Amino acid sequence: MTIAQDPKTSTTSNSLRSEKDFINSILPPELLSKVFEIGADMDDETDDECDDEDDEDDKDEDEGDNRNDEKGYKGDIIIADMDAKDEDRKGVETATDEEEDDFIYDRDHIERLQFATLVSQVCSVWRKVALTTPPIWRRLYVEDETRLDKIAAWLDRSKAVPLDVDVDLMHDELIAPDDFMPLLVEHVSRWRSFDCHTAITEQMPRIMAYLVGKKAPLLEELVLNDQEAEDVFEASYDYPVHSIFAGPASLPNLRQLALWTSPVIWTSHPFANLIQLELCYIAQGEVLCSGPSLGQFVALLKSSPKLEKVLISGDIVDASDLRDAFEILGEVPEPVPLNSLRCLTITEFETPSSVNYTLRLFSAPELVELGITDLCFDGEGNPVDFTPTFDLMSTVFSTVEKLELAYVTCANPESLERWLCSLKGLRKLHVIVPRRPVNDPEEDTEERSTGAGQPDPDLAFHFLRAFVPPKQRIKLSLPPLTMSPVCPLLEELTTSGVPDEVLVMFAEARKAQGRPIKCIVHDARDNMSSKCRAQLEELEVELEEYEETNYGVVTDEEDDSFQTQR
Repeated sequence: MTIAQDPKTSTTSNSLRSEKDFINSILPPELLSKVFEIGADMDDETDDECDDEDDEDDKDEDEGDNRNDEKGYKGDIIIADMDAKDEDRKGVETATDEEEDDFIYDRDHIERLQFATLVSQVCSVWRKVALTTPPIWRRLYVEDETRLDKIAAWLDRSKAVPLDVDVDLMHDELIAPDDFMPLLVEHVSRWRSFDCHTAITEQMPRIMAYLVGKKAPLLEELVLNDQEAEDVFEASYDYPVHSIFAGPASLPNLRQLALWTSPVIWTSHPFANLIQLELCYIAQGEVLCSGPSLGQFVALLKSSPKLEKVLISGDIVDASDLRDAFEILGEVPEPVPLNSLRCLTITEFETPSSVNYTLRLFSAPELVELGITDLCFDGEGNPVDFTPTFDLMSTVFSTVEKLELAYVTCANPESLERWLCSLKGLRKLHVIVPRRPVNDPEEDTEERSTGAGQPDPDLAFHFLRAFVPPKQRIKLSLPPLTMSPVCPLLEELTTSGVPDEVLVMFAEARKAQGRPIKCIVHDARDNMSSKCRAQLEELEVELEEYEETNYGVVTDEEDDSFQTQR
């Protein structure tokens, strides 16, 4: 295939070719191969850092295919040079028409091209070295438009090195699990990570079926995320449940596990010695109940004493188990010692008794980060008061340095105040307050839970009134606190749904108590006024703005400690 070279790039192309010839003359192949390995490592690190930006990039694509031209991402020099050097390719594997078509197609999406693809298309010398450097081919992406010959080629070029496999079937159903999974599972013994996300009915069950009976001795990270399953369950779809892999000894090196609506048979699961654990949306009430039993969940925690990070939703354990244990039998669980646990996120429990029982399972004396989110409604969408949960908090978690409270209901603010008084080491607080619905506040509960509507001053004050100074508390007829100032080390506040006047009150109170807040990170949807900005700047508060997405908070200096890639 011949591509005409733009005359404007001819001089630049010749200059680059001369520089490339010089580089090739001073770098022996073994050193160039090492450089490629370092480049591939840096490419992987960049991918990890940019994962949360992919959604915004996808939106930008609809605004015009020429956006990369404005950034200077042309790709023409590389393609033109690749064709100009065909005569030098004797004895070297050349790019097939399909590879060139793929490369040309990706010129408008060059930020997605992997390092191995780029360096293998520069010249014959680099291509020969790249094709004989297996480590740079270790990360394999399978997406909706990925061709099977590309999957086979990358698997072959990676030789015997451990593989990082990312499956992302979130758009068009152009490739089916039955097409690519047979190729992947042939190399399951080399998997180091398997990160799979689907959004089309029946895809995840088919993928999981290929994992039955398999052994993956090198696997360290397993993510199975079926984002379509919640709708499927509502339609009473008979979701197949699999006993993935080959029992307890089949994943000896697994350290990170994330199951999102991807049920497994827990009687013979292979999960132990974990460092990170995410279990969400597995048990689905009357339609599906394939999460672990209470006993199996406790056994899972005990089998992983070195857990450092845990995220669980209230429906991972059969609700009847929790109800029987706490509400009917009145049992108080024996805490599981987790001395390494530093980050815990609890979300979407339906009753205070179930979340309290679960929280009591964790004995985490070194816990630093805690997220409590979406504790506001039961399974029918009716409001629930989680005051008993906040009454419990001060007795189980007092070492927290970073706290997120998002969409939670606590009718008694004194319970929240008592807990905050116990958090003497808290440095960062993230508060997302349910908003006042645009329509009927009594009926439109969905708007409150999704963050729609307007900030509610009364509710925002409800969450932050613990920081009101003693003299002002007397004027407002608020009860005295056991500690003043509350959270003396607090230096950063992140908010959503908090009006300007409450933010100013908070900043003034902290300064008056000799504990000024250093930074306030606010939700762009709250439309902070210029007056509020001026007042906060006068109080020497650094201001940042963020956008709230389905993947958490996104700022210029992104901090995703509470959020996991979903």
